[in-house]
Amino acid sequence: MPFVPTGDAVIDAVRQAAAEAPTDKSNHEQRYLVLQTYRHFLQRQGADTISCGPVHDQHRKAGLNGDREHLFAAIDEEFRLLDGLHEELTENPPVSVPSGEKRPAVLPPPRDWPVYGGNPQHTAATEDRGPVEGTLAWRRPMALAWYPRPVVEDGRVYAASPGMRTVLHCVDADSGELIWATPKRPTDDQDELTMVATHRTRCAASTPVMLGDTIVLNEIGPQHIEFAARSLLFIRKSDGRLVRKADAGTLDYRVGHSIVTGNEKMLVYPAGTQRIQEVPPHIVGTSRITCVNTASGEELWDFYIGPTHGEPVLDGDRVYAGTADGVFFCLNADIGTPPAGRTWVVTPRRRVAWQYKAGGAINSTAVVRRDRILFGANDGCVYCLDKSSGKALWKHQVAPVESRAFMLFSTPRVADGCVYIGAANKHLYCLDLATGERRWEHRAEEWIRSRPVCAGGRVWFATMDGALHCLAAADGTVEAAWSTKIGTHPIFSDPVLDGGRIYVNSSDLFLWCVDADTGEIRWRHSLLSCVYRGSERIVTDEVAAVAGGHFQSKPTAAAGKLFVGVPGRFVYGLDYRTGEELWRFELGAAVSAAPAYSNGRVFFGQQGGEEWFYCVDANDGSLIWKQALSWVWSSANVYDGKLYVPGVDGYVYCLREEDGAILWRYRTGMAAHPEPPVDGGMVYFGSWDHYDYALNADDGSVVWQFYTGGTPDSGAPIASGGGVGAARGGGAARWRRALVPADGRRLLPLHGHGHRRGDLGTPCRGSRLQRVARPARRARVRVHRHAHRRLSRGDAHLLPGRCYRRGDLDPPGRRADGTGRGRRQGVLSVDRGSFLLLRRREGQRRRHHQHHLEVQDGRPRIRVRAADLWRHDLHLLPRRLAVRAAVATQ
Repeated sequence: MPFVPTGDAVIDAVRQAAAEAPTDKSNHEQRYLVLQTYRHFLQRQGADTISCGPVHDQHRKAGLNGDREHLFAAIDEEFRLLDGLHEELTENPPVSVPSGEKRPAVLPPPRDWPVYGGNPQHTAATEDRGPVEGTLAWRRPMALAWYPRPVVEDGRVYAASPGMRTVLHCVDADSGELIWATPKRPTDDQDELTMVATHRTRCAASTPVMLGDTIVLNEIGPQHIEFAARSLLFIRKSDGRLVRKADAGTLDYRVGHSIVTGNEKMLVYPAGTQRIQEVPPHIVGTSRITCVNTASGEELWDFYIGPTHGEPVLDGDRVYAGTADGVFFCLNADIGTPPAGRTWVVTPRRRVAWQYKAGGAINSTAVVRRDRILFGANDGCVYCLDKSSGKALWKHQVAPVESRAFMLFSTPRVADGCVYIGAANKHLYCLDLATGERRWEHRAEEWIRSRPVCAGGRVWFATMDGALHCLAAADGTVEAAWSTKIGTHPIFSDPVLDGGRIYVNSSDLFLWCVDADTGEIRWRHSLLSCVYRGSERIVTDEVAAVAGGHFQSKPTAAAGKLFVGVPGRFVYGLDYRTGEELWRFELGAAVSAAPAYSNGRVFFGQQGGEEWFYCVDANDGSLIWKQALSWVWSSANVYDGKLYVPGVDGYVYCLREEDGAILWRYRTGMAAHPEPPVDGGMVYFGSWDHYDYALNADDGSVVWQFYTGGTPDSGAPIASGGGVGAARGGGAARWRRALVPADGRRLLPLHGHGHRRGDLGTPCRGSRLQRVARPARRARVRVHRHAHRRLSRGDAHLLPGRCYRRGDLDPPGRRADGTGRGRRQGVLSVDRGSFLLLRRREGQRRRHHQHHLEVQDGRPRIRVRAADLWRHDLHLLPRRLAVRAAVATQ
């Protein structure tokens, strides 16, 4: 077929190479990485890639099994399939056609969906009428926590990229044209044949540190790479080549921002601990300051200060950092060399030069100016301390104080004897550096999160509505010079002023260049590789480390409002009809779980940052209470005045809804996932320790626990109709009535990888044949995890954990048709449309015997000789796949 370019140079080059030469060991990592971004690029344009499903499954399976031949062939085949889809998409782009049915003039009020799954049992059922047409009702931008700022040097702008394919962009400061981009090597983060996936790829997420001819970046850690392991990246400035890497510990990717600062001698960054796979889990947010040697990457020291979220400041041989506990530290970065013949023990007393206790959390970054250090705290005060002693020189109180902000103040800017600082109360303040007295203040329309810049009597600052503002200040007065809306998404990053231009990153991953005098937009550059269709950006790269951290939570709907958490560290309250923002509440990291609603209150937690679990007012987002628990990845459930919260630390907590008091907690072996349904006085949940649990909802006592052999993760249990449907790892589906709520006995066993002898699972849609049992002197009844059709309730007599011999399927001495020959026949009930396939080995040949359904007493049944049950393997398959499976394996 003719080659149709995509517009992305990297994708097109790899496509052409794959068409000219087969994939082999030397190129398969890069090709698979590009293959993923190519597939997603087509999906964003409306291409239906379902035809690629079988070959995609084939190369994933081949990669896991180390089957190089089939892996390489599958990669080439998927490139061919995607090329065909791309050609078709180019010739016949999809068109959205609205339904012919007209929308009612007045929509009825929706039924509440107050918790995950819609109700405490998680049945996910509603009687609401669904959408009647596909037109857009409204949309609202939701931001990433993109705090890294650009760096301008010698006519070039350097900006980190969170992509799967790139980590750093260098662009021309005048034109915005890309000079070079640092590619990410697939093998940096992957075993050879495991392949690259977005949730397994580290993400560059720091401000570049310029050290001579070298640029240093820090990463946030992804899932499955030693659980949030990250590296310091050392990049050559001239051409963007990645020269070396150094281990930088762990940092959960849901934080969204990885910090590093330093000089030619040492690099400093906040550190935490994430060991979710341990028993019990060991998780601590960024609470230490780590210092490493710049040249070697060797750790020089590591010191605990408490929960810290701002950027540490390295000034000479001292490090300054504040904590969420309101303590500001001055640390000795270099304690010198001990006298000859002596050894110094670095005690906390020797490491801490001084410390100061502020009146609120210090979650923003400080600034050093000559002999002073300045920062803002969440008590609404701006502090000025003596740099050498830590003595308070002055503090300035502002009003009002925005209590819903995790970070009240921006980093201060000091210029011309003034301190300029923005706040979440929508004010920009100018304070006297010597006395702290207020010279002027200016009210904006939105929160001010980024650091102002100043020059020539003008002040520039950005707001969280995506606007850039310029003020003219003189003689204690201030007036607006211009204001430009540069994007749709919030701006968290600090603007940079250079050569009469303002450079700033927005949270929708654009780098902007704006004329400082007029506010005119000079150019913009996407921090993710992309192509443009008109004015629309279609990204051809992926945001790395996206397994939950960079996605919105599920929305919750109640009382005419929508509540949703976003990776930008906010929970929003929106009007469900218009999407208008009613309020926002800021946390220390991404909110991945759906908020829960009850009695005019909203409940939520976060993962990666602080350990607070919050309750806010549903009308205005004001804080009602907060409770120190753990990171929360899964949604809480609320019922009968109690709140049930699964923790990443392995605990399941029961809180009193009214005030957050802990009524009881139960500890599992590993992270407690996923969302717990409540039914019949019991709460059900799974844990990574391979158990499903049922606890008494009143006191937390264990009613039963059941070993599943898998790790439930995203699949929430369902409690309905007297049964509990659960799931376990390996892509397993949820099953209704899988466990008896009273004792945990399995009615229909769970399925997935790692079947035990005698397991017979409830399959899910989209099956294919797989032989998992071996011939033996007993029956082994197994089902591949991708088979579909659910076993009927009549199969409850086929219990897991045991194997069946002759006569086990029917009462002794009786046949299913009542003729009394039970030991020679067996009857197995299945849903209509399925049948049983027996496989017989005869030397090196295999024969297949298909036993079709017959209907007896209104039920579909299969008649099987009991002798066959212990001589052959049994497979339950969908009817539509039976002939193909049998023919293919003859």
